[in-house]
Amino acid sequence: VYNERRVVWCDTPVASPSAPLRYNEYKVVLVTSELVRKYAYKYMRVDDVLPYFYLSDLATTYSKPFENRYGFSIIANPMYYDRKNLWPTLQALRDLAYIRYLRGICPLPECRAKPYTMREEEKYSLYGGTLFYLALSGVEGLGLTAIEAMGTGTPLIYLNAHVYKDYAVGIPVKPAGVQRVKVGVMEFEHYYFDVRELKE
Repeated sequence: VYNERRVVWCDTPVASPSAPLRYNEYKVVLVTSELVRKYAYKYMRVDDVLPYFYLSDLATTYSKPFENRYGFSIIANPMYYDRKNLWPTLQALRDLAYIRYLRGICPLPECRAKPYTMREEEKYSLYGGTLFYLALSGVEGLGLTAIEAMGTGTPLIYLNAHVYKDYAVGIPVKPAGVQRVKVGVMEFEHYYFDVRELKE
């Protein structure tokens, strides 16, 4: 509920020309200035913008001392295309023989759980039990999982681009370049990295 009105939470809005966005009966509220500035006003009506929101109480509940942490966490579910740069991230972990330290949520065998199969408590336990969260997405409007991970005291290994430049804390990875990607009716600037840079 937002200002005593029901609202629908949406991630990055994506639609195809054959199925245009129909939202006239809803109030459209975004939780990121990055998305508004670069994309949203070109494609949809925006009624309000909220700042970064509060963190769940679970963040402190499941934060572990660093001596009790191990490995890397990641949450990624590539659907339309590999927006999260999951494939090159996993390739770097394989090359370094670090893949056994991955505690991830993704649709691939290397991850311990599939997307949308974990309770919130399990997700925060995943964040709070690892040394780093891998935030190497090529496109982000907010980066919810990165914010949640940092809330548990877990620093990021992050791609130093887009919205991550505004708030990320951890080890930055320099982008190798950027390319235009069209998904549905929207176009994005997708940043990518050199696997050798990540491995270093």
